[in-house]
Amino acid sequence: MDKPLTVKDLKFEPPEFARELLLVALEKAFGLSGTLKPLAGERDQNHLLTTLDDKKYILKVAGPDEDKSVVDYQIKTLQHIESRNPSLNVPRNLNTLDGKGYAMIKSKDGRDHMMRLLSYIDGVPFNEDDELTPELLFNAGKFQGGISTALSDFSHPSEGYFMPWDSSQGLVLNPSLKTSKDGSVERIVVPLLDHFKIDVIPKMHKMRKQTIHNDGHEDNMLKVAPDIVKFQGVIDFGDIAYAPVIQDL
Repeated sequence: MDKPLTVKDLKFEPPEFARELLLVALEKAFGLSGTLKPLAGERDQNHLLTTLDDKKYILKVAGPDEDKSVVDYQIKTLQHIESRNPSLNVPRNLNTLDGKGYAMIKSKDGRDHMMRLLSYIDGVPFNEDDELTPELLFNAGKFQGGISTALSDFSHPSEGYFMPWDSSQGLVLNPSLKTSKDGSVERIVVPLLDHFKIDVIPKMHKMRKQTIHNDGHEDNMLKVAPDIVKFQGVIDFGDIAYAPVIQDL
């Protein structure tokens, strides 16, 4: 990683399908119709689907450069968690009408994209509420441990793919990420990165590895409601990685 990384290197190019086209594809592949609300997405085009009977789902359309096997890795991970511990409140990957885990949708330029439908988990992200009690955080950690336990015997051909947010791969050490306009990165972060490179990463690679969620932050951790400080579940398995288990902590 000696050369500076670009957005293209990281494949942060979600597609931009028109909602009308997505609705037609949804009807054909899943037999569902309704309204679509755009959601943020780093690599996928995401929408909240609300059907005519008020059921909710998450629609995800992968970018054209996403490896099909890597998307399959995400699908199989969710399926494995469901088979090992169905009590864990994580999204379910729904099958198409013909029993597949995804459908294909073609863009105007002729490129194929993988389209998936996930179950919707209702709740409030941690970042939308200041009331985060020690019990809530404890249960969040316990839940992540439950995911790791469910995935402890899981394997997939694409588990070793390059995931930018896998700390053990050292992307954060890239020279292009060591500067900032106000100098704060150089002053505060760079000394820590040197320690991370010399002392931490070598030790991490000696620890037990498996597929982990790798994305348990305040946007993806949910509580039940603003007035109910109870842990609800975890969303977004787009950054799963085969990495040291301690990294999920």
